Amino acid sequence: YQVNQIELHILNLFLGLWTINFVLALSEMTMAGGFASWYWAFDKSKDVPTFPIAGALWRSLRYHIGTLAFGALIITIIQMIRICLEYVDSKLKGKENAFAKGVLCVLRCCLWCLEKCMKAINKRAYIVTAIYGYHFCKSAFEALGLLLRNALRTAVLSGVTFFVMWIGKLTVTIALGALSWAFFYGPLTSQLDNLQNTISANPNLNATIFTSIGNLNKPTMSYYWLPMALIIIGSYVIASLFFGVYSMSIDTIYICFLEDMERNDGSPERPYFATKNLMKVMGKSNKVNKDGKGGGKKRFCCC
Repeated sequence: YQVNQIELHILNLFLGLWTINFVLALSEMTMAGGFASWYWAFDKSKDVPTFPIAGALWRSLRYHIGTLAFGALIITIIQMIRICLEYVDSKLKGKENAFAKGVLCVLRCCLWCLEKCMKAINKRAYIVTAIYGYHFCKSAFEALGLLLRNALRTAVLSGVTFFVMWIGKLTVTIALGALSWAFFYGPLTSQLDNLQNTISANPNLNATIFTSIGNLNKPTMSYYWLPMALIIIGSYVIASLFFGVYSMSIDTIYICFLEDMERNDGSPERPYFATKNLMKVMGKSNKVNKDGKGGGKKRFCCC
């Protein structure tokens, strides 16, 4: 152990990152499977499974462990290379020349972009795997081909989604930060002080409050900026997690919609699975039979 201590620490770091990325990949595929189950149900009120998320989790664990592990391994290798570069940069701090410093900066930037791109590719690959059950490489190839064939539409949707999600997270963070300021410094503190003075001036009311809920004591702190900073950071993290679910739903429904538009034509034999509102926005519609009813069998494509 003493001889191989450094190697074991590196192995622990590698396995830790791999485990974290695997759990994140599992959550993404589970959400993708649940959203895809809803999209590929022809009648949304009847054909959606009773427990879509539980079913998607079971399918992911039962059939797609290898896909999840392989996708997580790719991200882990990139992250380990980035950590090695940071380690080299810390060791050469103040000793490298301008050229070496520039090369390290370029490599760090390229690896950061590579990690972001691979995470985006993995995300789309997990969606295709959740729909059709393909392995990782085939899913990534199918997803990239689908997005490249609709490059302009994908660019617009990605930009709008990023802006809306960013505005949402920023709004939640600012709102909770303002509320924490109002509690520690602003009108809420004044109201609490007035309530405290009212209770102190009225012995009967003070006895009633003490008997009911206990003595009302406002905590005193020397510095309020630390809890405010923790509230702001915590609210941003929680908002990011919640909006991440919405982002996954948008990507899944978008991939399903593109696949739907390529495989179906709206005829009674091959109707679209999209909702009426979505088809209306995209200028699509399902044709009807001679009897005036929509055709097509109620199919379910999610594997």
